[in-house]
Amino acid sequence: MSDALASAGVIVAGVLILRYELYIADLTITVVIGDFVIWQGVTLLPRTVRLLMGAVPDESEFDRIVSDLCDTEGVAGVHHVHVWSISEHYRALEAHIVPAESSLQAFEDVKARARGMLETQHAIAHATFEACLAANCDPDMIPDHQVEKNHHHNHDHDH
Repeated sequence: MSDALASAGVIVAGVLILRYELYIADLTITVVIGDFVIWQGVTLLPRTVRLLMGAVPDESEFDRIVSDLCDTEGVAGVHHVHVWSISEHYRALEAHIVPAESSLQAFEDVKARARGMLETQHAIAHATFEACLAANCDPDMIPDHQVEKNHHHNHDHDH
């Protein structure tokens, strides 16, 4: 859009200069185009920073995502949940799921239901799930994320 505006502005300024010797038109059009480009950049900056920083959903949305995963048929528990943006309209999730049944086919069915729900209700286009047996799961792996707002698991390594 800014390229089209700049081209149109240059043509208009050229016509005004050639026909009416209005040399001020060049400066005026340049300032208008410059202001428009700066405005566009400033309005895009917050979204760009969130994307580059791997932004996660806000706290209430994260709670809904975890709640909806827990409510998915065949899910006995959910922990170790991560959600982030890959692009402006493409978000991803990874989580450990405790399936209600321990068969591989049951887990595949749970994954399909969970992926469908995440895509339709939360616009999460990519989800990776790991199955955990209830006996091997640590329910404290999803700490109170009000304290750790952008980081949702306990571990000993640095990021």
